[in-house]
Amino acid sequence: MLMKFILSVVCVVCTFSGAYAWDFKRYNEHGDMIFYNIIDENSCEVTSGGDDPEYHYFGSVTIPEYVISDYNESEPVMLQVVGIGAYAFFKQEFLNEIILPQSIFYIGDFAFAGTDLYGIELPHGLYSIGRKCFAGVRIRKSDDIVKPYLPYLIIPNTVGQIDEGAFSNADIDIVEFEKENTHLTEIPRQAFKNSSVRVLYIKSKIRRICEEAFSDCKELSGIHMNDGVQIIEDKAFYGHAKMKQLELPSTITDIGEDAFTTGFSLGIDVLYVNATRPPYCVAKESLGPTIVDRQGTYRYQITNTKLVVPFNSTNIYRTTYPWDRFPETSVSGRNTAGVSVPTVSRDDDAESIFSVDGSRRSVLQKGVNIIRHKDGTVRKVYRK
Repeated sequence: MLMKFILSVVCVVCTFSGAYAWDFKRYNEHGDMIFYNIIDENSCEVTSGGDDPEYHYFGSVTIPEYVISDYNESEPVMLQVVGIGAYAFFKQEFLNEIILPQSIFYIGDFAFAGTDLYGIELPHGLYSIGRKCFAGVRIRKSDDIVKPYLPYLIIPNTVGQIDEGAFSNADIDIVEFEKENTHLTEIPRQAFKNSSVRVLYIKSKIRRICEEAFSDCKELSGIHMNDGVQIIEDKAFYGHAKMKQLELPSTITDIGEDAFTTGFSLGIDVLYVNATRPPYCVAKESLGPTIVDRQGTYRYQITNTKLVVPFNSTNIYRTTYPWDRFPETSVSGRNTAGVSVPTVSRDDDAESIFSVDGSRRSVLQKGVNIIRHKDGTVRKVYRK
């Protein structure tokens, strides 16, 4: 029994002391000491420097694509840097920019959590984004938006895995999931929970938006989904405060409980649903909460939300639970052929109009227009 206890203690100590172990360290071209672990004879990852006195960073840090190793007193070899290991820059509070090489394939758990990071470009070639690796950081280059349609955070089309809470509590303005991504099929649980994301573009073939993925995102005002999204889980967008319109694609089949509610109501002026068959709702609260009035009667809160569905589907929505809880006068139809994003009229509350190359326009023109509204929201619109 005593031997088992001693072995257990040794294992715990080894695990703890090895959590920030590194194989070698090298200065980058700007004089920052970077710590590495060797993966194999050809590659390595950036890791934490632990208690090393040179493990501290200020301002911008550049990670090289290749580094010379003298690990284990062997002949130096050139290693490619393919990953940012777990906790590599954890709580480096004076780190505010990281420049990553295109060779980075993965970013580990908590890699940049607790930093003052405000600028990062995810490399094309990145596949895996670890758990809470950007939790609480600022991914916002400037408050001065010269080209407001350009997203601040682009999820490259090479990304195939994002772990829980990866960008939770982060200060992000615009998020875009690049198109032509065949690897990533879901946005995971709490991925952007309680972040400041304002506009979301899902251009890739995301099929599922998981539980609480964007919950408590108070600034979220624009969501643009391509066809492909099928399932929106419980509280995926719960607690929004500024979203006035929402358009669900024709592929949507399932909506979870409180998926879009504010906590008090649906909180949306106009809900566009392009699916010809009403999506299955796991509970009546999928479209708004049930409250108890002063008389103790349960009442379903839809508020003044207008429901717009395909022309030939209005009757089936009016007779399908819980969609039938929308007042009949609030349900209308439209031709959804070719609809991808809402159109904007000449008298829309646009503060600024831009072309796709960033040139300012005085009025909407044929083709793609970039609209910045008076409330700060930004969206792309197409005019025939």
